[in-house]
Amino acid sequence: MTPIAQPAINTLIQWADNNSPPNYNTVANVGDITGLGMSAAVVDVTSHSTSIPWREKITTLLDAGQLSFKLYFIPMDSGHKQLLSFFTTRTLVNWRITFPDQDATKYSFSAYVSKFTMSEPVAGVMEAAVTFDTVGQPNFAAS
Repeated sequence: MTPIAQPAINTLIQWADNNSPPNYNTVANVGDITGLGMSAAVVDVTSHSTSIPWREKITTLLDAGQLSFKLYFIPMDSGHKQLLSFFTTRTLVNWRITFPDQDATKYSFSAYVSKFTMSEPVAGVMEAAVTFDTVGQPNFAAS
């Protein structure tokens, strides 16, 4: 029987190193994750030859969009330093999301770290809002 919902706790954001096969490093202290925010460009192709008064459309380019997450930021954490390095060096990185389901489903994609916004509230903890901008086609059958 298929469950009606899946708890999201223990979803992992991981980056691949340059080894073959790659080793994956988990970003520590990740909070809420949003994305991949996929979309498709839709073009209206209605013409005077259309015999009905309804718009006709086709999809053209697909975009895996963005992935963003809250990070409980530890400045000396090696993984958090690596995220900042990916941002400052404008490095395209291979990432994957590992879901906490029974099969540990993995989706992989390439992306740039496009935003890294830190906050340090007086009555709170240090955080960073991190955004990835994807490049190319994600792999929904990643292992």
